[in-house]
Order: sequence, then structure tokens, then C-alpha cells
Amino acid sequence: ASSLFGSENINESISLNHKHTDGNYPFRFGNKENEYHRTNSDYNMSSISSLTRYKNNSWVSCLRIILNSADRGIPGPFIDDMNLNDDSDSRLKDESAIVILSNSYLLDNITTFYLGLNTNINNYDYTDNDFFATGFGGLNVNFTNPDFGANAKLKTRIFYLLTNFCLEYS
Repeated sequence: ASSLFGSENINESISLNHKHTDGNYPFRFGNKENEYHRTNSDYNMSSISSLTRYKNNSWVSCLRIILNSADRGIPGPFIDDMNLNDDSDSRLKDESAIVILSNSYLLDNITTFYLGLNTNINNYDYTDNDFFATGFGGLNVNFTNPDFGANAKLKTRIFYLLTNFCLEYS
């Protein structure tokens, strides 16, 4: 679902998204005579995003925020003719937050200056209660990955050539 509202100088767009599947689907393996059911392959994902745009004479500023959250099962191995049940309870949860701020300024009819900042933070959490390595009563691994970037660009026309001068940091 999404919505757009605002005025000529300020407007806002908001989007919501959700996906789900139980993931417990039938399949055939090996001799293709027996039907099995895959388990723990469910998936839930939700996201929300927002875009705010502000325009004032020669300035245009935009702020985009995107938040995502997902939780999914990690199916266990399946080996034919060994009566192994696919009963893994491993889970992977991942969350991310993305923030992008961009500004542009029209210096004259052929020259524009751009300035942008962005950050992206991802967090992953993997849990496997059946992890059987010696000394472990299960496994829980958490990883966070922060990222930051900045960029500046000058766009102009030199004679008949459209020219960009860029500087980026990440």
C-alpha cells in the first residue's frame, strides 16, 4: 500500500509492504514416487518507506527512510530413503534501516550542485537450536553491519559537453 500527499513545495510518499508464506510445500525426490513436505521454510517480511521532498526556489531536498524486517526458517537437509525428517528449527532474522538525504541547488541555468548523505545499518541474527558441535547447546550468531556514505557533485555544461565532477566517500 502507498500514499502520496502534500503541496507544490512539500510532499510526502509513504509505502507499506508485507509478504508471508508458510513455505511448507510438497515435493518429490529421488524415485519421484513418494511425496514429502518441506518444513521450516516459512517467510515473513515487512517494510515501510517514506520519501519527503522539499522545494524552495533553487533548492530541492529529499529525505528517504526505508525500514525492513524479515524472519525466515532455514530448512534442514533432506536425504532420501533414510527417514530423516526435515524438522530443522533454524531461523534467520534480518533488519535494516536505510536513510538517504539528498540536496540539489541550481546555481544557474546550466550548473547544479548536489550533496548527499546516506547510511545503511543491517543486523542479522541466526539461531540454530539443533547445532551439535561439542560444547555448544545450540548456536546464536548476531552480526551488525553499519555503513555511511557522502557524495558531492557539480554538474555543468562546458561548451557542448555535459560534465560531472564527483567526490564520494564510503
